[in-house]
Amino acid sequence: MKPKITIFSDSVGSGKTTFLQEELVNLPGVAGVLSPEHNGKRYFQLIPSEELLPMESESGSLVVGRFQFDAQNFQKVAKALWDFWKDPSIKTLLIDEIGPLEIKKKQGFHELLVRICHDDHVSQKEIIVVVRDYCIQDFIRLYGLDDVRVKTKNDFYKSASDRPIGVVLCGGKSKRMKTDKAFLQYNGLPQWEYVYNLLSPFCEKTLLSVNTEQQETGMFPKHIEQILDKDEYKEHGPMTGLMSVLEAVGDKPIFLIACDYPLLRMEHLLELIKHRNTEFDVVCYRNTGRAEPLITLFEASVFEQIQAFYKEGNDSIATFIKQAKTCFVDVSEADFLQNVNDPEAFQRLNKSKND
Repeated sequence: MKPKITIFSDSVGSGKTTFLQEELVNLPGVAGVLSPEHNGKRYFQLIPSEELLPMESESGSLVVGRFQFDAQNFQKVAKALWDFWKDPSIKTLLIDEIGPLEIKKKQGFHELLVRICHDDHVSQKEIIVVVRDYCIQDFIRLYGLDDVRVKTKNDFYKSASDRPIGVVLCGGKSKRMKTDKAFLQYNGLPQWEYVYNLLSPFCEKTLLSVNTEQQETGMFPKHIEQILDKDEYKEHGPMTGLMSVLEAVGDKPIFLIACDYPLLRMEHLLELIKHRNTEFDVVCYRNTGRAEPLITLFEASVFEQIQAFYKEGNDSIATFIKQAKTCFVDVSEADFLQNVNDPEAFQRLNKSKND
């Protein structure tokens, strides 16, 4: 049985280390390392001993960008973390933080993480690891993690029922593409699976919204839950999938993403999660004044409004989002919002990724 892994991530400078110090370090069965700053320099702070060791060194042999790190202190802390991990009295191990040193250079705590993440002989333990937001996806892939949760400060203590249901919208007709967009590959996986893997760490569970042809031909794995487009909502574009899903999930928030965003990454989903707020019913990207309706988080509080909107003869999700209590996350560099709808665009993007 592999350990339970929670990735703690948030904006740079948002106080992640302080949060862990205040909320977790004094709880029984918790041990690990934090990385506080003192006088502009970062240190290792071993928990629960509170021993401080310099992380940075002007002559350090571990180098990332303009930073030099003390290899000996990394080794000392890694040994302490492994001892904590093997200690049966320690139930939660904190590691603050993982970034390019481990993920790009395979240094720092890399070897420790390989051992811990694949230690099948330790059960009933949890790792809480702080990971830079732009490193989350690469962290999960590098260490082969298939059951991991990503949390921010705002949802750290939320129950599973507060986490959204992930929905990969696959049921479009792909008329311009002339082949099912859900099965195109840009990232070594069919797009439905790529987006499914992006969503899963943020959600209580993730499912597929599919059309009749897709279900009848058995195009998707049977072990993954599928919501079939209902006949009464057909021929209404993406609203067909959304309305069908609303009936199936009841009162759970929905994190809806169409399958044709090949440049989307986990840090982009994290950005929407960070903006969840009780003042808003919807969180959505906005690019040059236009909402991006098919990468949107809907709170359960808005479901009745969506259904009423549809019954009044409306089927534009973008129009609904504009009139709802929506938190718009504006972006200036929006390449990740590029979707691909025709064979020429597919070929151009694949060529650019391979160049």
